[in-house]
Amino acid sequence: MDGGGVMAYAATTSVAVSKTKGEIDGLLRKHKAAGFGVFEEQTRAILVFEMGGPSHCLSPAAAEPDG
Repeated sequence: MDGGGVMAYAATTSVAVSKTKGEIDGLLRKHKAAGFGVFEEQTRAILVFEMGGPSHCLSPAAAEPDG
């Protein structure tokens, strides 16, 4: 990983945002998350879910937008 948290092996790949969201949704349902939601801001997304009691909040690093 570089200092910004982006893994080099993923630097040249592209995956549709909708596919990634669908995979996350499927994983949370498969593992019986009690509830979950995604908050989107201009430069990041925040995933909140409840599983096994406590709530969890993740904000994965996003790639820099093109342009």
